Amino acid sequence: MPDIFTKNKLRNFSIAAVFLILAAILSFVIPPVLLLFAIAGILAVIFFSFYPEVGLYSMVLIYPFIYWQFYFKTPPQIFTDLLEDINVPYIDILAMTVFAGWFLRILYLHFSGQEKMSWKIFPGLGLFVAFIAVSSLSLFNAENFLAGAKFILRPLTFFYLMFVVLPFNVIKNKKILLNVFRCFFLVGIFVAGMGLWSLIFTDRPGWLNPAIPVAVFGVHILGTNHNLIGEVLISIIPLLFILMENESREILRRIYFLSLIFLVVITLLSLSRTAWICLFIELALMVLIHYRPRVKDLAFPVLILLLIFSPILIFMGMYITSYTVELSNYNRILMTDISVDIFSKHPWIGNGVGSFRDQLASYYIYLVEFGEPSEAHGVLQKLLPEVGILGTATFFALWGFVLYKLIWVFRKIKSSPAWRFVVLNCMMAAAGSMVFQLFNTSYFVSKLWLPLGVALAAANLALHYAGEEELSK
Repeated sequence: MPDIFTKNKLRNFSIAAVFLILAAILSFVIPPVLLLFAIAGILAVIFFSFYPEVGLYSMVLIYPFIYWQFYFKTPPQIFTDLLEDINVPYIDILAMTVFAGWFLRILYLHFSGQEKMSWKIFPGLGLFVAFIAVSSLSLFNAENFLAGAKFILRPLTFFYLMFVVLPFNVIKNKKILLNVFRCFFLVGIFVAGMGLWSLIFTDRPGWLNPAIPVAVFGVHILGTNHNLIGEVLISIIPLLFILMENESREILRRIYFLSLIFLVVITLLSLSRTAWICLFIELALMVLIHYRPRVKDLAFPVLILLLIFSPILIFMGMYITSYTVELSNYNRILMTDISVDIFSKHPWIGNGVGSFRDQLASYYIYLVEFGEPSEAHGVLQKLLPEVGILGTATFFALWGFVLYKLIWVFRKIKSSPAWRFVVLNCMMAAAGSMVFQLFNTSYFVSKLWLPLGVALAAANLALHYAGEEELSK
């Protein structure tokens, strides 16, 4: 991109002066902390307009840590009564900044005539618009119209723009794609390390304890539930196969292989039933599609692995019968019954997007049994009551678009084994992530949609580079 910010020294000095004067004026009406963040944000936007890929790498490195949040309590100053207290994950702040920089870049390229914008930069736009349209219709049945409207802007519109559109457009070549996979690898090692730490240095009573996230400097950036370990790792494990396959240095190939084993073991030790199901689906896809001709050869190694992991299988069997799991099952069953009851009131367009928790709070039996209402433990429990049959259908159509795109590209590039392997593993990661959300609560956040956006970008590149045998060249 041309250096549009340093052509004229006098102009740059004038812009800097105006910027400083404006900051001085705003310092009288905006809390200093917010002002500093605003200035830093503007500088970051300018930087990311030149280097959007750096912003994307940064996003991947913190994408699952949605509980690492910026808190700011608005002080009682003049005009601040118009501002609410701020509570937003750092990944969302970073994503907005990177998106603003990227969008500034494409606007410049468009109006300078260097690269015209088109609707192709918005993958699956029609299906997403349909989902938003039905979600908007559901507001006519909502008790709190403004809260629902806000929910449509964030997280609904937000997740599509930040975690689908942005990576789809920033990942423009093989180098960026591989670097993104390497960032996912680092995140996987860190999250798995959390799980290992929780098992070695646990102060929990008893011995039947799963691997769980641990606090970092006193902050539970990943959360506290054991399912959250598996949720992240099942979307990263398939990507390690890609890194292994496309690494020419033997030492790094061994590191990736050992890391892959480490991530699988910690996923199993998380004792997350959903993670186990997703891991089985991913490995089954790998065997049935990629290793089908060698199934007989794999029978013996698989048997050995089952024997090695049999203690974990026994451990899981004992954990499933524990009181903790029984209580979790009862929670899910009761919540599902309530979800069906809410859904029956307005089955076609729902009772208002973003309203499930408020409606759950109106059921006395849930409050007595479990206290403060929690989010729905599954995307169907969430969508059917809120946006009805039509909204649920459009959301799953958007998921279907992602899988269809990956399957279509996989079948089309038969002459490119290396790229087919990339698309296959992205397909595994996408399928595993989607299945996980049938039993979990991350339907509109970065933990689900950033890996899906990267998968779409990988499929797009696979079409472009079809015929090339090596991804790393």
